[in-house]
Amino acid sequence: MPPYASTRSGKGSCHAPPLRHLPRLCASVSGALSSPPRTARSISAIPQCQRGHYGPSLSQCQTCGTQHRVNHSCGNRPCPQCPYHTTPQGLHTPLEKQRPGPHFLLPCTAPAPLRPVIRSPPHIASQPLGKASAPALKRLAQAQRFIGTNLPALPGVLHTWRRQLQSHPHLHYIVPGGGLSKARDAWLPSRDNFFVPVQALSPISRALVKEDMRHAGRLEQIDPQVWAIPWNGHSQANPNGHTSFTSLAPDVCKVALANSRLVRLNARPVPFTYRKPGSARPRTLNLDAMELIRRFLPHGLPDGWLKVRHFGWLHASCPIPPDTIRQMISLKIDASCPPTPSQTGPPPPFDCPDGGGHLLGVPRVFPCQSACFDTG
Repeated sequence: MPPYASTRSGKGSCHAPPLRHLPRLCASVSGALSSPPRTARSISAIPQCQRGHYGPSLSQCQTCGTQHRVNHSCGNRPCPQCPYHTTPQGLHTPLEKQRPGPHFLLPCTAPAPLRPVIRSPPHIASQPLGKASAPALKRLAQAQRFIGTNLPALPGVLHTWRRQLQSHPHLHYIVPGGGLSKARDAWLPSRDNFFVPVQALSPISRALVKEDMRHAGRLEQIDPQVWAIPWNGHSQANPNGHTSFTSLAPDVCKVALANSRLVRLNARPVPFTYRKPGSARPRTLNLDAMELIRRFLPHGLPDGWLKVRHFGWLHASCPIPPDTIRQMISLKIDASCPPTPSQTGPPPPFDCPDGGGHLLGVPRVFPCQSACFDTG
């Protein structure tokens, strides 16, 4: 189990959420939380992680020589202080699979009246979005006037919250600009600044979600106006895959509320910071502790769901080797991919709060277990 420094400032700061309110919250909304098994594990793991229940490791600062006890991680994805440190490891795999050429960022979301329905019960939280958006993108990519491929690549990252912790399930796709031909022997590139029209993506996704809701027996619970209003779509072109993946990589391991966003915990309501879309100025929102936890807990993914999903030729079942696809792309667009690292690098070092140097683990030699017993 990897260690995570409770002494580290910033993302791994020593703040703790207002967890003393958890038992009362669970008693009041025991039947309304989004994912009871996952939520129960989070309620148990996060407080123990904050208190150092999983044991420490001894680390020493390279600069001042001070030794620190670094607590081990609970390994729970919704934990506010643990997943941040796994971002470099999570970024390694996408960068290893990146291909030359332009990439497109395509967020797929649903209008506000539909979000409560697709978020409850939790086992269909992302099914309508995944089942609708990926086939819609594939259908548009098959058109000869756009690309003419029936096998694009669609890696998607699932998010379930807004910046103020409201429920907002949506998918972020990082799409390479092109796809494989029908014979799987050539690369069909897209335009550098255009993949598929997002205006056409909206009605196709809307029709597929409606059909999925009809099969799930939940169509009567949805306001009919949802199927008449336009669904927002957006497409952003990036010149290469490196800038696309690095911009979205922190979101893979991000939690709904990190410790660094909590301003103080000795007051009720609890203030935390957020930023409005398109603005870099931090703002502060005050929420009651019970309301804060009620918004935070449902964002743990249900059992069996993945944060990152791959469609098309990036799926694990694709029989075409990655090097072959890279060669096809290079022949068409006359570009090369930057070299990828041969192996995952070490985890990022922790900083000493006193000297500012990196903390390195101190090896310790323990006596043999047989020496602890009297053999007579």
